Amino acid sequence: MGIMDIFRRKLQSHNELVGMSQAQALSIVKSFGKHLEHASPLIKDTSLLPHTKNQIMTALNIWEEVCQARLSSQSLSEQERTEATTLLESVKASRMLLCQYADIDETDRSIVGNINRYRTLREIPANKQEEFFTLENKYSLRGMESGIPGFGALGNSIANKKE
Repeated sequence: MGIMDIFRRKLQSHNELVGMSQAQALSIVKSFGKHLEHASPLIKDTSLLPHTKNQIMTALNIWEEVCQARLSSQSLSEQERTEATTLLESVKASRMLLCQYADIDETDRSIVGNINRYRTLREIPANKQEEFFTLENKYSLRGMESGIPGFGALGNSIANKKE
């Protein structure tokens, strides 16, 4: 039994602990990718995601581990290493995009829904753009605070330095 076999078994048992197989994770990651490609809203509302934010994050974490395990193999060809590296970078970028999604307050749901009918910023009427920027900033910061440990403290320290 080689080191990769041991790692695969460890990864499989970890995935069983989180209740998600690699196949399930791949399906979730693919559906999130399609969402980003075809239905990504201007204001990132978690209720519009194809799965819960936690499920998508778990799936991305599993695929990051798969990529890392693949990259640790000494027997990869240059092309396989390039493909694994590209996939790993895509997973990391997807995680950052997911972090922007937040739960929308009930008081803002209607406004956010109206804004999200537009596909691009240019489509938003001029008299609605200030409202868009205010809400987009509010919810992207909220999403980042919940998705990246320490992000809220970092944002607060930057804001305090500006004062």
